Amino acid sequence: MLGVGGNRSRPPLSAGTTARRLVGVNGEVEKQRVRAGTIERDGVLEQLQAAFVDGKLDREEYDERQALCLKSKYLDELDALVADLGTPRSTSLAEPPAASMPTAVVGEPTKTFAIMSGREISVTADRPAVESLAFVGGAEVHVAAMGPGGQVELSLSSILGGYNVYVPAGVRVVDESSSFLGGVAIDKKTRGDGSNGTVVIRGFNFMGGVNVRLEV
Repeated sequence: MLGVGGNRSRPPLSAGTTARRLVGVNGEVEKQRVRAGTIERDGVLEQLQAAFVDGKLDREEYDERQALCLKSKYLDELDALVADLGTPRSTSLAEPPAASMPTAVVGEPTKTFAIMSGREISVTADRPAVESLAFVGGAEVHVAAMGPGGQVELSLSSILGGYNVYVPAGVRVVDESSSFLGGVAIDKKTRGDGSNGTVVIRGFNFMGGVNVRLEV
């Protein structure tokens, strides 16, 4: 687009473009926002869990901040979630104490599929990972008690199908899945404090999904 005098005029700056500028109109260098990664988000989740156990956060506050943490893209967003807890966001990459750090998932995952059928899957300490596909079918997944620091990874994908996942009391459930016309429904009774481990749900759902319920 030509401006006055035949010079090519610059298009208007969008909000995103303005945010990426390094030098402001006054010539001073502007502070650029830094994106958060998995390590930083996991660190804040641990701090929120500790604050909940200590009584600094009630259940509603803990659930709200946990959800915001998982959606945060920048470090300043994470800082705001722990600013009133008395301890700054941890920036150390050193490993936390073994009692509070989820146990790494080792070994080959259990791989299954259900096509126009159903099945049951048991997740135990010696096989703490599952990769499954349900097409016009589904499965029931039963997670065994893990204790503090245990972690289970469930990669559950569905097309016109779904899963019922049953977890013991005290398990913290983290949803990292993607869905289109579907989703993951986590029953309020299953939102534990992590005292019995963590279940991470991944995978993709198309017109299907995952229901997480308390094992009774």
